Amino acid sequence: MMIKPINFYVIVEPESDDKDFEKSGLAVPKDYKKESCFGEVVAVHKNASELKVKNKILFNKFKATSFKIKDKEYFYLDEEDVVGVF
Repeated sequence: MMIKPINFYVIVEPESDDKDFEKSGLAVPKDYKKESCFGEVVAVHKNASELKVKNKILFNKFKATSFKIKDKEYFYLDEEDVVGVF
C-alpha cells in the first residue's frame, strides 16, 4: 500500500464475503451486517495502539469513507471507529 495514514486513520480493504468471520464463532445479526462491514487492515498510522496490518476488523461502514486505487475499493476511517479485531 502506497498510502501512509496520519492522524489515527486506518486503511481497510473490505471483505467481499463475511463467511470467514462466521466460521470464527462470531454471531452477527443480519440487520447489523447491513450497517457494518468486515475488512482487513492494509495500513495504519505509525502510533497505532492495537491495530496492525493484516488484522481482520469489524467497523461501521457509515463512519468510513470509500476510495479506489487501481479499481480496487478501500475505506479509510478513524481508529476509534473500529468496533472489533479478530
